[in-house]
Amino acid sequence: VADTLNSLGMLKNKQMNREAAHDLFSESLAVRRALPEDDESQAKAKQQAVAQSFVSLGNLAIERGDEAAKAADMVAARSGHGKQASAQFTPANGHHSRAG
Repeated sequence: VADTLNSLGMLKNKQMNREAAHDLFSESLAVRRALPEDDESQAKAKQQAVAQSFVSLGNLAIERGDEAAKAADMVAARSGHGKQASAQFTPANGHHSRAG
């Protein structure tokens, strides 16, 4: 389900419907955060899935501009991954700016 939501978010983003993309990426993140962590394998898979949601939200924030980046930081902070996401977002934004 989470993968489908994330894929739909990517589709909406390509269609320039940024609000719908954000909602779908956020819903995908919520589903992924609810995944079980009964063993090491599941815990690792969950971490990777949650990271993918943050990548999707971060890429969307870059495309939307600074206001969206602030919103992504708030989502990350509420999820308990604020410092990690913020630390990774800043270098990614710099690479995106130089490439664009």
